[in-house]
Amino acid sequence: MKKTHTALVFLAFFLLGCVSGEKKTPATPKPEHKRPVPVAPALQPLAVTGITPDAIDGYLAKAPMVFVPMKTIIAALPVIGKTSYTALYISGQKMGYSFDGWKLRKTDGKTYLVANESFHMEMKRGADVKKMHWEMERIYEGWGAGVLLKTVKTEKTEREVKLTSLTRTAAGEYRYHKESALLSNPGEGTRKTIVIKGTPERLTRSSLAVMALVAAKPVKGHRIWKVEKFDMDSGEASSDVVTLYGPGKATFSGRTYNGYRGSVISQKPHMAMNAFFSREGYLLRGSVGIIEIRVVSKEEAMKVGGLFDIMLKTYFPTKISTIKPSTRQLRISFAGSFPRGLRFLNTDRYKITYGKGETFSLILSLDDVSKATNAVPPKKLAPFLKSTTEIESDHPFIRALALKAVAGAKTRPQQVARLVAFVYKYIRKSMNHDLSSALLVAKARIGDCTEHTLLFTALARSLGIPARQVGGIGIVSAGSGHIFGYHAWPQVWLGRWIDVDPTWGQYPADVSHIMMGEDNDLRWIQLIGRLKILSSKVTQ
Repeated sequence: MKKTHTALVFLAFFLLGCVSGEKKTPATPKPEHKRPVPVAPALQPLAVTGITPDAIDGYLAKAPMVFVPMKTIIAALPVIGKTSYTALYISGQKMGYSFDGWKLRKTDGKTYLVANESFHMEMKRGADVKKMHWEMERIYEGWGAGVLLKTVKTEKTEREVKLTSLTRTAAGEYRYHKESALLSNPGEGTRKTIVIKGTPERLTRSSLAVMALVAAKPVKGHRIWKVEKFDMDSGEASSDVVTLYGPGKATFSGRTYNGYRGSVISQKPHMAMNAFFSREGYLLRGSVGIIEIRVVSKEEAMKVGGLFDIMLKTYFPTKISTIKPSTRQLRISFAGSFPRGLRFLNTDRYKITYGKGETFSLILSLDDVSKATNAVPPKKLAPFLKSTTEIESDHPFIRALALKAVAGAKTRPQQVARLVAFVYKYIRKSMNHDLSSALLVAKARIGDCTEHTLLFTALARSLGIPARQVGGIGIVSAGSGHIFGYHAWPQVWLGRWIDVDPTWGQYPADVSHIMMGEDNDLRWIQLIGRLKILSSKVTQ
């Protein structure tokens, strides 16, 4: 189970033992009448279908952490460290590939383990062509706990180049550094360095350790284990859990494989993937909705064929044509597996009920911004005020831009209204610019809904207004009709949460905005290409 790109992690693992309860001693001990020691039940596999964020968090909290000595991992490396090639598909159409492998490196009498990974993706979005390529090298100690020493990742898109590194210092801390630049103007870039305490990854607690276990002995029944991971994009450490349900067979690419049925469940972001693993612990196949990754030959992986238009799967027609910014309510029912337990936050706007099978209904009510207040955010909203490597709300350029945008506003609601109008005018609309940080967006002044949302969120947070990014679908006109298209927008807290849309210049966002996920919840991708409208009613 080697790692590939952050969205799909290659893992598998064992469950060893269970937790014992506390034994109670009677006031007058009678050995012949000893009470049995209560034993906590073994952790059972968590179903991928219908999984909620709370269930994911609970599962990760209970799952036992893997541990395998470094000498065992090194001994197994000739089997589990071979380079493997994987292809990425959407609805059977190839969109990219990845490969990774491990090797030993000896320097100054010491042994290190080195992982090299590469990922490439190409697709169309209407008339625009999207390309992304990255390469990463990770170096670990070959002794002790197999501590991560250094990671370097380089990434390039058609508009941006990024360099990200994580380096362990002599003091045992980690220095996380991220810089990016526009290819059109290398001088307009961003850079940030932060210090991370603790150890984000150890090979003895890694997916490679689990592979060593799986390769060493056949797995019977279900097995569960947790592994450490560090996300180079967000700069955060977290965990994944892989479940092996048991032995099985799978047929794909014209071949039948013997291995293990299972799943991969991620904490940051929340995501669940069906999986099939080889007897050596390699991920042979993983799927989330119509998105699939599977192991292929080197020759097949490296082939780049015709570009698939992602809009064919992310847009779908609707007869709803009367939505206006002032429309008060939309009632709509769908066929599709909507994420359960979604943290809407704006509960006044979103009301959801689940029907039989994979159906659900939503009542979407327009936010009454006249009830927005100037209230001071409570401490529990601190995460929505945080500056991150992607939302640089503490950067002087962002702060100055925010103050310029809200000049003259006397209340927080007035500030938000002015931010919406400012970002709407400030950014030139383009579907062909994918930028990774708010600061880059602020300097490039171009992008689509993602860029508008990134910048707005950073500006709001710099003013002390809690904000977060959410995503889903919204209605837009297309030719002579209308379509639902995948879209991103922010939510802000003004005494209560409300939805706004700086891309469309809406305060509040109209009722066609249907939230399906947020920045730490990617379960919505299971809906791509699988939504069907059953009924709808518009109330003006």
